[in-house]
Amino acid sequence: MHFLKSDIFLYSSLQQLYNTPSATILFRSVNLFYNAFDLFVLPSLFEGLPVVAIENQANGCPTFLSSEITRETQISTDIDFIDLKKELWYKKIIEYIETHKTPRTDLHFDIQASGYDIKTEAQKLQEIYIDLWNKN
Repeated sequence: MHFLKSDIFLYSSLQQLYNTPSATILFRSVNLFYNAFDLFVLPSLFEGLPVVAIENQANGCPTFLSSEITRETQISTDIDFIDLKKELWYKKIIEYIETHKTPRTDLHFDIQASGYDIKTEAQKLQEIYIDLWNKN
């Protein structure tokens, strides 16, 4: 991991992209980053289930994801899956900037209903383990 981080900093220096990368890899309170986002964009070619997109939605940030990403990622209504065409992304982002002025909403119940609430899922897992233990 360290070689990758140093490569990123070296590349940005060589390309004269000063102060562009930050050492967020070591930052533990990622929710503070999500709070700073106006819009979360993930135009990925290959993703399984990007937990970062779920975390972002849980924080109430509008989310634009590649249409290549599994729909299981959706836990809120403020998400859009977009085909990987540059023109579409540009149009959607500009449209969002011009029209969206609503504050973020509390998505606690959306998270629970989607099966991503850690307390609920931990309780379910504990019950499975207890049941398995009792069967033996």
